[in-house]
Amino acid sequence: MPMKKIKPFIIGICGNSGCGKTALAERIENLLGKTNVLTISCDDYHKWGRGDKNWENFTHLNPRANNLETLSQDIKTLKSGIATKKLYYCHETGKFLGPKKTHPRKYIIFEGLHPFYTPALRKLFDFKIFLDIDPSLNLHFKIHRDVGERGHSKEKVLEAIKKREADLKKYILPQKKYADMVIEKRPILRLREDKQDTAVEYVFRHNKKPSAKKIYNLLKIIIPKKMSYNPKKDILKIPRILSDLEIGKIQKLAKSNFGIRLEPNIYCLSQLLISYNLSARGAKIGRLPHTHR
Repeated sequence: MPMKKIKPFIIGICGNSGCGKTALAERIENLLGKTNVLTISCDDYHKWGRGDKNWENFTHLNPRANNLETLSQDIKTLKSGIATKKLYYCHETGKFLGPKKTHPRKYIIFEGLHPFYTPALRKLFDFKIFLDIDPSLNLHFKIHRDVGERGHSKEKVLEAIKKREADLKKYILPQKKYADMVIEKRPILRLREDKQDTAVEYVFRHNKKPSAKKIYNLLKIIIPKKMSYNPKKDILKIPRILSDLEIGKIQKLAKSNFGIRLEPNIYCLSQLLISYNLSARGAKIGRLPHTHR
């Protein structure tokens, strides 16, 4: 008897370099189960490896420096339940690996700079997230990542950021309006150069249904003085640091009401809102009610 073909649910995460797209993708993997999720970085679709002379004329944020048609074709193929052969970009060496045969899974996340750039790309996603991060916080995270994890000098990172400013405004930030949900992050405390982790204010803005009102009504019992909700603009705001006790209560609420397990940290808020959105778009998450795609 032939195996039933997978019909993957496609999730897109868009935002500036260093804003936390990969970290959010990892939290979604933990939420849905790593064996159920395939995560693909859109860095794999850069046209050239590190050191290529073309980078003297382009930044990575320029769509012309990326193979967006190949990205679109790979999403289509995987979404149809068929494996594809693709290259993988290695940040350690700056070179491409492969091509390697890549098989679809129940959920597929594409995270990167241009997933919502063209109408053709936008149509392929079942759920689109944009990370809108405060510039000072983005700079803080990018320096820690590129210097600490990728071995770049701070001077080189700052130079690259300055070079990319125009392309950020022209090509990346406009994609925010196409997202189903925008996650805004702002620093609460003064940023420390010697410490990467910092307290962050979260704002969840829904551009499309479902409304976050139901989640707000559940959470306001736990954190009534640390959140607000604007029903007209559908904006849920958590402007202060949550205690371990409050995070524990959110975990308990999610498990008892929806049968889902959240992480014991601030990412539990994003996981809860994302679960709610995925379910509303036809994904079966725990005991959350869902519609059929």
